[in-house]
Amino acid sequence: TDGFQNHETPAISASSPPSDAVVPNTSVPEGADFFDPGMMSKSTVHQEQRGAHIRDVRIVTLSGEPVNVLNTGRRYAVEYWTDFQADARDVGFGIGITSVAGVHLAGAQCRASRIR
Repeated sequence: TDGFQNHETPAISASSPPSDAVVPNTSVPEGADFFDPGMMSKSTVHQEQRGAHIRDVRIVTLSGEPVNVLNTGRRYAVEYWTDFQADARDVGFGIGITSVAGVHLAGAQCRASRIR
């Protein structure tokens, strides 16, 4: 099945990291959001697929640049591809973002009944 790309722009803003958060040591100027290839998730939660497979999830700036180091108060979008094994209607989506210390920072969800 052909992939379906969705470009969500939920109300997700970065939050300040907790005081015990691990912050990468980089030479990037303070306040810059960027993609750190050495900072990869070690604890992704996968839900039952139930007829669809979500892949290639990433957070991007509003101009489309991939980032994983975020800044307080900035808006970001979530991009992902979904492969459906059959025709689908009334599809919903949810996402949660946690800090490297495991603190819930942001989340969003949409239910099909709300997006008609």
